[in-house]
Amino acid sequence: VTAMKFAKGDIVLLVENSRAAFELKRLMEENPSRTLQARAEDQVSDERAWLDAERVWLVHREGFTSGRQVKESDAGEPLGEGLVRVRIDSNDEVVQVEEDDVERANPPSFDKVEDLAQLRYLNESSVLNTLRHRYGNNLTYTYAGPTLISINPCTQLPIYSAKIINMFKGCRLEDMPPHIYSIGQSAYRTLLYTKKDQSVVLLGRSGSGKTTNLRHLLSYFAMVPAENKVLTTDKLNAIHSLMESFGNARTLMNSNATRYSQLFSVDFDHSGAVVSGSIQVMMLERSRVVRRPEGEPNFNIFYELTAGLDSKMKREMLLDTSLEGCILFTPLQRQDERTVASQTFQKLRAAAKVLGVSSEEWKSIISVLSGICHLGVAGSASKGTSGRPGFKQQQAAHKAAHCLGVSLEDLSRAVFHIDSGTMSRRASRGEISALDPADMLESFIVGLYTEVFNILVSLINRSINTGAQSAASVLLVDTPGFQN
Repeated sequence: VTAMKFAKGDIVLLVENSRAAFELKRLMEENPSRTLQARAEDQVSDERAWLDAERVWLVHREGFTSGRQVKESDAGEPLGEGLVRVRIDSNDEVVQVEEDDVERANPPSFDKVEDLAQLRYLNESSVLNTLRHRYGNNLTYTYAGPTLISINPCTQLPIYSAKIINMFKGCRLEDMPPHIYSIGQSAYRTLLYTKKDQSVVLLGRSGSGKTTNLRHLLSYFAMVPAENKVLTTDKLNAIHSLMESFGNARTLMNSNATRYSQLFSVDFDHSGAVVSGSIQVMMLERSRVVRRPEGEPNFNIFYELTAGLDSKMKREMLLDTSLEGCILFTPLQRQDERTVASQTFQKLRAAAKVLGVSSEEWKSIISVLSGICHLGVAGSASKGTSGRPGFKQQQAAHKAAHCLGVSLEDLSRAVFHIDSGTMSRRASRGEISALDPADMLESFIVGLYTEVFNILVSLINRSINTGAQSAASVLLVDTPGFQN
């Protein structure tokens, strides 16, 4: 494919081969108005013929089928009220259907239109037809008025790079093709002119590519200003790696689903330079740590931790023995999966260093995660001979206490002890029988992991939040998608 830009105007054409491109260029330079006029006349003629044929979509349970509305049958039978006849293109069969099952079809020139608002007939079948044609040509972005529709290509496309970002710099929305960078440029341009905060909300089902597009937006905001020493590309990659390990998990719908909502703020000064940034996290799926949905694993970090710790750190964290019986997760068994998880864990340490996380801080995070692993081996708690709740596996509980830096007695008290005031309040509400030792242990584990996650977010914000005065901000909102 050869892309050519003509000297006379800002017309950009994509032509299948260079020979055709140069021939078209010669014709345009010789008589551009005649060439364009002939094209316009041909297009109008084709569209008129299409409309006269009364092309329609026949909507049915399986989707929609192309056809042509016919006025009467071969036998000249009259139509009942609210009924129409459609000749189906695929088999030339004439069927009689209700008017509500038929939608007008657009001429072929609209099959790959960039904005759905430009469709002559705006209906569900025509929208899906346009999206299908664009997706089949690797055009995964489409405007729908001020909204951008993105269909996950499920593969890497060469449409995200510094070179392409530079093509969008300084452009207006009406001059840009549908792309996630066009949304970023529109928000940035509006912010510069109005000095008002902007926001981009990413919505869609699980696996639709929301978090991936969030990363593309952040990359755009990091590169488009002339000056940016806060949200560098290295820092953004480090943030993505850490958040993906601690906040993502495989689900039935998505191999790497985000299990939390985040609000990422990029702050700019009056000149448009990035001066600060911050991330807020809400609605972490905390229950996954102790109660995973059937057929789904725990958060990625647990598998990366057990596969990636070196022998010295494993001995220090008492993870050099099997975690058999762990109720939280089952360590990876396949060698190829362990290798990938181990490599990912090594990248996490490098990412933490990029964000200024010290060795002591990183070790503290690892210690708490290791303590959670041992608490999972300690299993569901049961009442001992004294009648008080306690750990079932004392040896695993000792290991957990070691990693958490407390004595076994202090750990047991923190997990299972309930003060008299709490007992009285629960008794008054008739809840005293609901005090199950297993629930106490699960609540404690959930609380530990939540604290680790919040500390990680705080360390990230420490690295990118400078506290500098900003003129306006762009807020990016990303939430988990539906799993249905």
